Amino acid sequence: MKTLTFAIGAATVMGSFAALAAPAVAQDPYPGAKVAIPVYADTVSSSRGDVRLSRVCTQTNFFPRKARVVFRSWALDSKTGKPLTQLEIKYAYVKIPGQPNLKLNWGAHGTAPNRVSFWSAAWAIPADYPLGVVPFRIVFKAEDGRFGTYLQPPIEGAQLTVTP
Repeated sequence: MKTLTFAIGAATVMGSFAALAAPAVAQDPYPGAKVAIPVYADTVSSSRGDVRLSRVCTQTNFFPRKARVVFRSWALDSKTGKPLTQLEIKYAYVKIPGQPNLKLNWGAHGTAPNRVSFWSAAWAIPADYPLGVVPFRIVFKAEDGRFGTYLQPPIEGAQLTVTP
């Protein structure tokens, strides 16, 4: 009986070692699978609107009602690494719940030598828009049919938020 118990114990231990030695399941490398059109976006304050913030053209994600949010975005061709302009994009827009889509426009911003081109759209927050996080998304469709989408990371305090 001792021999049988020893044999079962040894088999269990050997099975455990075999499981540890088995190759791990393959995973995509960080940040994950390659996307057709990577998209970056942020929001900045505007010099226009019924409510003006103290600093304009400054990155922020907290806006009071009646202020104007400017969405800025860049889309890249994952094949070439080059920015996609109005020549390669069929359409680009910001989708805000309960609001009409905002068309993103390509253009140069700033003054030389700091002039840079990017996609942008402005949104005047309605006086009755709900307070809290605005779960917007940005969508690009290239002329060749590829898509790129931006969704805010779900990090508390880092999302577009309407304040009183």
